[in-house]
Amino acid sequence: MFTFILEFLFGKDRESKVIAKNTFWLSLSEVFSGLLKILLIIFSARVLGALEYGKFALAMSFAGMLVIIADFGVNQVLVRELSKFKDFGILKYALGLKLILALFYLSFIIFLIYGLGLFEDIREISLVLGVTFFLYAFLEFIFSVLRALQQMEKEALIKSFDALLTTLLGFLVLNYYPKSLYLALAYLSSAFLTTLIGVWWFKKKLFKLKLAFDYYFLKKFLALALPLALFEVSNIVYGQTDSVIMGMLGERIQIGWYSAGFKIVVATTLIALLFNKAFFPALSQSFSREKNKFQDLVNRLLLLVLSFSIPVGIGGYLLAEDIILFFYSHSFLPAVLSFKLLVLAIPFFFLNFTFSRILTSADCQKTAFFIVLGGAILNLILNLLLIPTYSLYGASFATFISLALTFLGLWLYLRSKIKLRFSLEFKLGLAFVVFSTIFMSLLLILLESLNLIFKIAIGAIFYFMILGLIFKLKFKI
Repeated sequence: MFTFILEFLFGKDRESKVIAKNTFWLSLSEVFSGLLKILLIIFSARVLGALEYGKFALAMSFAGMLVIIADFGVNQVLVRELSKFKDFGILKYALGLKLILALFYLSFIIFLIYGLGLFEDIREISLVLGVTFFLYAFLEFIFSVLRALQQMEKEALIKSFDALLTTLLGFLVLNYYPKSLYLALAYLSSAFLTTLIGVWWFKKKLFKLKLAFDYYFLKKFLALALPLALFEVSNIVYGQTDSVIMGMLGERIQIGWYSAGFKIVVATTLIALLFNKAFFPALSQSFSREKNKFQDLVNRLLLLVLSFSIPVGIGGYLLAEDIILFFYSHSFLPAVLSFKLLVLAIPFFFLNFTFSRILTSADCQKTAFFIVLGGAILNLILNLLLIPTYSLYGASFATFISLALTFLGLWLYLRSKIKLRFSLEFKLGLAFVVFSTIFMSLLLILLESLNLIFKIAIGAIFYFMILGLIFKLKFKI
């Protein structure tokens, strides 16, 4: 039964098997890494409390908000160009560009916190996390090459090691030195060791890392990367600016409440990220060569994304209070309403990211960027209007509304630009997903008195059983 569902979603040909392999390894690492990181976040919030954890979350948002400078869309362009043309001679120039961007990022962080005196109470934490993101910029460069080579099992191994090391160091530090600065140092230590090992392995097994600078290459690559960088700016607006605005208003405890729920939502969206990473090289290749295969891959990807995002969004809404109380404590109860709004936006998170990747693979990112930018600007405006009065609830509402409108804009553009056709299998599959989600929701309501773990396990099993049974009956397998 489940074998058939996988074949329906991924296909049976060689290209599909590669995608399935990539999805498996990325799924394994992202689930493993995501679980470890969410455990560390939960443990951190419990040990540090809302105020001290709020400081750490603010520093993470501040340093993370600016990390686009170190990436600037170069990683996605590198994957696309290497997948299409197989010209690995550009690696030395791409690495030179990454070094320039990463150094500029770190310099800008230092200027803001020491030159302009922003966030004096979290200055040291922000610097430590800035250096952490600086190191990860080079690790992401290695991952881009591995994705282009479709060797994502190696990326999965490195990511899993990093997550395990970060979690172990984080738990150790929090047990003996429960301060946000020491937690940031645990993140930095893991980033340093993982990057060191990743660079050593890359030079030994794949390519000798060389550094070169070429003005014309930098100019061309930055021009290609600019729309993608602006896409990422829009994502950062959704994910980071709300916490930064609350931080500038002095709302450290509210940031702790908001981040507690938001981090759980972000953990679920890793599923969309790994699906898109697995499909992206194949989408880029098929768009320029085989339009029918491109349409088929888009149908499979969208159905795969929806089959996870719809039940997770609805189930998370129904179990919101249980989830907050299970992971944190009664002091985090103010986060429940905010979490409900955010978890309902999960399907929009998934689809907006997926639409952006599909359009990027089809070289249609420029117009799509303005749609995403419009949603980001709307989100920023709503944050500025709502957060001073409604705090974390205003931030959650702003995220939900702006994501929904961005989804509408991307959807209309996708339909018109690439003439997207939905197959009968996709339409039937989506109907099955919705039907199974309704039954799962009814079951969760009936099981209200049970422990959260049992409700999640029973709901998930019931969902996939109903979905698998419908597929089996429909196709008579």
